[in-house]
Amino acid sequence: MPQHRRLRRLEVTVPPYRVFVDHGEAYGNLGDEAMLVSALARLRRHLGDCVFVIPREGNRPLPPLGSFAVEHVPSPFVSFARASARLEWLTGRLARLRLMRMDGLQWRLRAATALAKREVQSHLRGCDAFYGVGAADFNDFNALGAAYKCWLYDVARPLVRVAAVSAQGIGPVRNAELAGLMRRTFDRLDLLSFRDCRYSAEFVSSLGALSCRTRIVGDEAFSLTPAENAARDRYLAEAGLSPDEPFIAVHWRATDYVQETAWLYSRVAKIFQAASRRHGLPLVFFPMSYDVHSRHDDECCAAIRQLMDEPARLLMAPPNRDVALVKAAIGASRFTLGLSYHVHVFGLSQGVPAIIAYSGDYYRFKSEGLAGFYAAPTAAADIADAQGEAGAMRAIEALRGVGPEVREDIVTRNRSILASNDWTIAEMSRLLRDRGR
Repeated sequence: MPQHRRLRRLEVTVPPYRVFVDHGEAYGNLGDEAMLVSALARLRRHLGDCVFVIPREGNRPLPPLGSFAVEHVPSPFVSFARASARLEWLTGRLARLRLMRMDGLQWRLRAATALAKREVQSHLRGCDAFYGVGAADFNDFNALGAAYKCWLYDVARPLVRVAAVSAQGIGPVRNAELAGLMRRTFDRLDLLSFRDCRYSAEFVSSLGALSCRTRIVGDEAFSLTPAENAARDRYLAEAGLSPDEPFIAVHWRATDYVQETAWLYSRVAKIFQAASRRHGLPLVFFPMSYDVHSRHDDECCAAIRQLMDEPARLLMAPPNRDVALVKAAIGASRFTLGLSYHVHVFGLSQGVPAIIAYSGDYYRFKSEGLAGFYAAPTAAADIADAQGEAGAMRAIEALRGVGPEVREDIVTRNRSILASNDWTIAEMSRLLRDRGR
């Protein structure tokens, strides 16, 4: 009788997903770094082991990413900016010769695409998915930067099986050309989600029906796991606090990305001092940025301290790049007060009420978009005018004597945010499975 051949079962090894991660050139800002770290951890949780293709501008700082499989590639923004600079020179020369005139974002994008597209495509080829980490790039104050994002998404879309852009903060956008560009780009995406309570979703809805699916998901850093309590307590001790000493977490910076804010330092010092006196608590300033883009926050703290009648009330946490540690420390505060959007995200996500003191329209959309998830006493106020300053003072007063029910209400509201926080990544995982390799 013929012997049957015993067939060996071949083990097929499926390579890990390759995901191109656009982190918005977020260098030297702990809030942006927290979004990136949180996004990578959640992507790996949903997709399994991944290779993350992450752009980087030279040696500009990024958070420690040693626990992830990372391949760094040159930043597409550098290619785009280089192409834009060539375009500026060329159009200027041609305009002087009266040979042509090139105005508007559309022309610039077409020319930049022709000059820079090939270089960027080489880094996107072979990637299974494109994932845009949460940011506040789409607004009138940064129209060219918003146009760059549209360009990058358009270049990526044909080269990957899934294109998802998560937890975006959009607005204000009154530029009709930019709005039209965004509509065409968003329509090509698979998934688009928003981090604020309503502004971004309302704006995208106003663009008309889109092919991509959308949802409000909250900030990327919302579900970032804080460090252990022991490490947190050692860090707070370095700031000058006694064990278990209550405090107010504060922040301000030298720019709101539209204007310099040094003219507000005296007003900030007054608000900080009022909060410390009325609550009988020390203030701990948390530096959130350490690079040229967002300035060096420790210098801002020193300048504000000099303007206070009682400078000893204002302590500063040592600059630290461990975003989980900084988040844990802010979560131990009585409440948060000041400008940084992510100081408040770190606190609110752990049940800590927030008084968001800000200036200008750019931060209005970010601040009110975050505070809008919650009820009073959490509040946002533009302190650039007297009415906003008075509003911040009232919010500080409203927090006096509040009980644990305030934290319990925040925690309850957080449950709905957490329920949607991973929606973009979970849907991306499902689409990758459905579309095969």
